[in-house]
Amino acid sequence: MPATRRAIVAVTNDLATDNRVDRTCGVLEDLGHAVELVGRVLPQSPPVERSYATRRFRLWFRKGALFYAAYNVRLFLHLLVHRVQLIV
Repeated sequence: MPATRRAIVAVTNDLATDNRVDRTCGVLEDLGHAVELVGRVLPQSPPVERSYATRRFRLWFRKGALFYAAYNVRLFLHLLVHRVQLIV
């Protein structure tokens, strides 16, 4: 039996409110991928309960160049630790 393919879907918005990304992750799950959704958490964000794994980064910045730099560094470190076959 082949190993399950792992996929990480990375977004810079709050995971609780993005239905398009939820549908994309659902399709990847239906195709047999083990999906992990990676995004950020804001102070007013509600909890997220999905059928796939989620990871929410707490970042010091909320917008601008420093936000994107901090997000990309955290995502890079996360990807160094987790082996995946697909990054969306």
